[in-house]
Amino acid sequence: MTPAWAIRFAFNTESQADVAGAVGRLRLLADVEATLSEASRLWVAGPSLDDDLLRCLRSLPCEERFRVDSNRTLTRFDEKTPTGVLPADEWIPISELVELTLPVAGVSLGRIPRVPVTLVRSSEPVEPQCLLVPADAAVTWAASVSQVRLDRLTFAVSDDGRVLFRGSPLPSIPGALLNERELVLVPTGWTWSPAIDAKSLRTSLEASAEELVLLNQDGEFEKVPESEFVAASRAAIRVSTIQKATP
Repeated sequence: MTPAWAIRFAFNTESQADVAGAVGRLRLLADVEATLSEASRLWVAGPSLDDDLLRCLRSLPCEERFRVDSNRTLTRFDEKTPTGVLPADEWIPISELVELTLPVAGVSLGRIPRVPVTLVRSSEPVEPQCLLVPADAAVTWAASVSQVRLDRLTFAVSDDGRVLFRGSPLPSIPGALLNERELVLVPTGWTWSPAIDAKSLRTSLEASAEELVLLNQDGEFEKVPESEFVAASRAAIRVSTIQKATP
């Protein structure tokens, strides 16, 4: 995409709802892309600018609005002097960004009170399919690997700042390795007791057909809607965890 315009938002905990609403108004435009800079600024850019879109962009609660020339040089609306260059960060289609921010990927994993299910050691060797890590570790790792490596994974983000990766191979970073059996997740090397089948366990925990159940060693469990998982990319992981990393 060769951009003709760009807008910039402050993207933090306080502004996220307003930004999501503004960006949502642009989701049907063709070839519009977005990126999150390291300065917690969300950039949105598109390839064409007519009078109707110009009026729309002026109405959005963004920090700055720019025209973009062929060299990606930025010039504020109604000015003639260039003020900078469009960031060369990883850009993603705005449709993916809206999916992440309305709501942010995976604000599930909410704690649910203790249930009469416990975890016991298992002797059955099983390859882990999921990994639960802190958000900052996920962002750091994603920034250091190729997109080909990320393409093998999906992820969801919790309200308390954890990232749940799913796929293979899993990230090579410290975290809680999990085994998945019929949409029930347990720490690797453990299983549940009483030894009922996964379907009966999920029914007893009132999990829907579209929810994973994560059993914790403290006797609590968490539900993770499958719809909360999105494709992994550096930009997607940064955007989805920014509200946890911002004070």
